[in-house]
Amino acid sequence: HQHLGQNEDAIKCLDKILEDTPEHLPTLFKKCKLLVKVGKITEGIEGLELIQSKNREEGDPPAEDILNHIGWSWMQKGENKKGLEYVEEALKINLDSDILDSKAVALYNLKRYAESKECYEKIFEMDGNEVDREWVGICLREIGRQEEDNSEKQQKYYEDAIKIFDLILENNKQHSDSWYQKGIINWNLNKFEDAKKCQIEAIKISPNDAYYWQ
Repeated sequence: HQHLGQNEDAIKCLDKILEDTPEHLPTLFKKCKLLVKVGKITEGIEGLELIQSKNREEGDPPAEDILNHIGWSWMQKGENKKGLEYVEEALKINLDSDILDSKAVALYNLKRYAESKECYEKIFEMDGNEVDREWVGICLREIGRQEEDNSEKQQKYYEDAIKIFDLILENNKQHSDSWYQKGIINWNLNKFEDAKKCQIEAIKISPNDAYYWQ
């Protein structure tokens, strides 16, 4: 059910398993993650914290996975600072790229863009995923926005961000979001014609993405 996106049905199936084996923590862990996914975040967190309290002896699922998912769940509730605390505890156990990604998201949501950028750079070094390189560029853009308008520092951050998106486009000219991000930054640099060209490229590649038409 879960692989088909039928999360509510999957939860019911897991409940049936838990009726017979209520102490089976991996099954409860799966259920809690699905509860968060369907919006029952408080219930999911309660279950995850219950697993955490029992996990010290069992070791399955791993403690860092539980901490990371508790942190991510709090972030889904908008409690990014609290979520970050759990995620950082998880990273003390295992410097895993998925956990580091949770930290990067929390820091970005807290507007701590320079720290978020550092996390995405580390993740890109670990996994080589262009999505993480894109987020490095987005963080640079947001750092620039925090600088004084039209200052040299702001322009430098914007230009560094454009370089990141150009690197992505060197490898994949069809990366519509990089064109879109370049358009936003060029607009912020008052390069309106360049911004327009970038937006047109993004729309050509992904004409059904309403985000690019804004």
